[in-house]
Amino acid sequence: MDEMEGFYTHLEAALVAIGFLDPEKPRHLMARLRRLYGRSEVERSELSILRGVLTETQKAARGEPYKRKDQ
Repeated sequence: MDEMEGFYTHLEAALVAIGFLDPEKPRHLMARLRRLYGRSEVERSELSILRGVLTETQKAARGEPYKRKDQ
């Protein structure tokens, strides 16, 4: 799986976790998000930032407190 496909999988999971995306009907919104991110030509370092945001979003959805990595 390439990096963008991994990102899209992660994005979908995070959006489901926070109740923003209906897991039974993800196609329409995810297709639009794919087009949006596809147009932006996201760089590897930017993708890493976005994936970090998604990870913290998923943790928050599970009720885990935010803890900075430098703490």
